[in-house]
Amino acid sequence: MRRFALDDEQEELLREWQKNHDCKFRRDAGYRDGGTFGGIDTFTFIPTSVEMVTLVKCACGAELDLSPEHIFFEKLKRKDNSK
Repeated sequence: MRRFALDDEQEELLREWQKNHDCKFRRDAGYRDGGTFGGIDTFTFIPTSVEMVTLVKCACGAELDLSPEHIFFEKLKRKDNSK
């Protein structure tokens, strides 16, 4: 059986994005306004031979890439921009 899960860093980035992502499906503090069963965020997990590609898509169309490689390069970009 395959298990799809977010690690602590991915979870933190997701919560930050949900809180700050401004769209018609979000209310204060990132809570989703999607009815009884939600369905505002769609999670896509793609296992590869190198890593687990993890994408989150909001109902408005905005996407967040939580793949380890993407997070690594975003950190490098921020580090270079802070110099």
